[in-house]
Amino acid sequence: MLAQQSDITVIKNILHREAKVKKIWKKMCLLFVIVFVAAFMGREV
Repeated sequence: MLAQQSDITVIKNILHREAKVKKIWKKMCLLFVIVFVAAFMGREV
């Protein structure tokens, strides 16, 4: 029973970390898109 409980905790921790990484990844992608668009607009003008 105890082993099962720790397994669940490990899985929860991994999922939590994955969610954090995904949030950071989304922010990075958004920032990259904004920078790219800004550079493109600047070059066009």
